Amino acid sequence: MTPPRSHHGFLLASLLIAGVSLVSAQRPQDVINPQQAGLGWVSDQAGVLSPNDEARLNALIDQF
Repeated sequence: MTPPRSHHGFLLASLLIAGVSLVSAQRPQDVINPQQAGLGWVSDQAGVLSPNDEARLNALIDQF
């Protein structure tokens, strides 16, 4: 029995999303470790945290 045509679209979209995510995936060794780059533990690329908040979080994480 053949699935309804609406399922074909869903299947195609799912395969497309899975393929794109595999292509855009990064290997762990390719991701920059902010601690090793001298940036501290916190990496706020969205710019949500103030520099003071970043410093406080880095100091807190350093205690662990």
